Amino acid sequence: MRILEQSSDVPNEIKSRLSEVKTTNMGRLVSDPEVRSFLGIEVEGGIIKSTTSQKEVVKGLTQIARDLLDPKFTVRDIDSKEDRKNYIAKFSKTSKPDTSKKATMPWQAQTTTPKSTACGRSAGRRSSPQKTLIKKGNISVSNKRLANIYSELCKLDISKFTNAVSVLLRVFVELSCDCYIDKYKPTVTSNPKTPIYLRNKINAVVTDMVNRKFADNTICKGIRTSVQDKHNILSIDTLHAYIHNRYYSPTPQSLIAAWDNIEEFMKRMWESM
Repeated sequence: MRILEQSSDVPNEIKSRLSEVKTTNMGRLVSDPEVRSFLGIEVEGGIIKSTTSQKEVVKGLTQIARDLLDPKFTVRDIDSKEDRKNYIAKFSKTSKPDTSKKATMPWQAQTTTPKSTACGRSAGRRSSPQKTLIKKGNISVSNKRLANIYSELCKLDISKFTNAVSVLLRVFVELSCDCYIDKYKPTVTSNPKTPIYLRNKINAVVTDMVNRKFADNTICKGIRTSVQDKHNILSIDTLHAYIHNRYYSPTPQSLIAAWDNIEEFMKRMWESM
């Protein structure tokens, strides 16, 4: 698993043999809700998502990898739901993840090293790998700086510059909202004792666009869902928090999905300006 390959907490004798771990057995375990709860993770579309300290999650996954590499271990040890329950119950105290230890912010990581789909979605959803976040640059952006950012998002290879693309996407969305707010002056509701977060800006823009009939609720559904999803880059309160969260590991797939969910909304917003 990629998260184990990249972690400094995994012993070298385990890390050097990760290619020998049978993915079918690993998959059998993490597909079980009780095992996922034990590890403090959820898995969606090949992406691990968690609010538990990554160090704790790695602790549990390392023990699983160690067991799967043991010649005495067989699929019969984890075949049924009861088998899997008994298996995790045998974890020693030092190997058991402490899910009460939370990460500073929600994080996510790819379960396996990407192959042919590293730049895009799964083969079943796209006929060829997607190399950039935005396939067709069909949004007319009137602000010069944001037009340049949008152009870069259309050109950067997302598999090579994943972190750069994630930050640029976050900046593009937030500053686009700022442009809309400057033009139409919608009421941005927030706690007077805290900064105005991105979600506050998005909610204000969405409400105003629907009221002005620039977009309907169907078009706005994607971005509304994004700010409510604690694992989505748009739900993180501030750009500073996003950039400085060392546990958040964006993937090409998650970024492409995030953009696809909001692209029509962004297009309508810039059309209105």
